[in-house]
Amino acid sequence: MFQDAEDPELFLETFTVTTWREHLRQHVERGTVADAALEERARAYLVGNTVVRHLVWAYAVPAARADTEPEVIPDALPEPAPTAAPAAADPP
Repeated sequence: MFQDAEDPELFLETFTVTTWREHLRQHVERGTVADAALEERARAYLVGNTVVRHLVWAYAVPAARADTEPEVIPDALPEPAPTAAPAAADPP
């Protein structure tokens, strides 16, 4: 969590995941009913508009577009192989 030095009411929260696919999984597979309730409660404290931006590692994605999954260049690290455990067993 970062706070803007010029505007103390502006905060920046960041999350880092290893792949775009993992990011998409967080939106689709990892949320729970309890998570949604907490997010709704947290949004009640927001003042004004929130801005969501997706930043990708500059050296792994030559030209990312918001509506597509970025294509990783061949020299980038490969996506980790899936584990034997099903996604539902992963902690949220």
